[in-house]
Amino acid sequence: MSTLEKTLQNSVSFFIVDDHPVTRHGLRVALTSLSPKIQCVGEASTVPAALQNLKSLDVNYVVLDHMLPGQSGMELITMAASARPDLKFMLVTQCEDAETLAQYQRMGVKVLLSKISAMDVLEDAVKCLIEDKNYLCPAFEKIMEEPRLTNVLTPRELEVVRMIAQGKTNKEVAACLECSEHTIKTHKTNVMRKLNLSNAVEISVWALKRNLA
Repeated sequence: MSTLEKTLQNSVSFFIVDDHPVTRHGLRVALTSLSPKIQCVGEASTVPAALQNLKSLDVNYVVLDHMLPGQSGMELITMAASARPDLKFMLVTQCEDAETLAQYQRMGVKVLLSKISAMDVLEDAVKCLIEDKNYLCPAFEKIMEEPRLTNVLTPRELEVVRMIAQGKTNKEVAACLECSEHTIKTHKTNVMRKLNLSNAVEISVWALKRNLA
């Protein structure tokens, strides 16, 4: 008998919120394969659809992504609080921004999991979720140990990074920020030095991985 099975005294139900059908299917299969006592009673791709279902369904836990169409997982947690204060949330996301992950923790989400996690990591996460314990997957532990972006980059450098990730040229960024191209080039040089990156493409990849664009 697995440690998760020993933890599960009764059957528990999950609701999955993610805008990708394949991801929802994968999570449903993965969760139900952990134990016959785990049931997935529903799923949704948007915050409104999730809220409508959560008000009526008998569900214990919600697995949600950060980025949802037009909204975020944070908004779902906030909106669900009044109708279903009993719900426990587990974040399963590809977001790698330490500040965003920390915000979920401040909102009371105790279990945070990367979408690239292995099955044994998922099992550990679910066990902690049911035991109401904090859990941060290994991939996120490393990210959270890194210095916060606000301590590494200045607010203006973060603005430049976001615009570079959006595909803007130096001239376009300079126009948006009402400064010279030379100033933007200086900011880019400082960003690359601080983050150990080599060019604008690497800056874009770095920013997109952290949902900063």
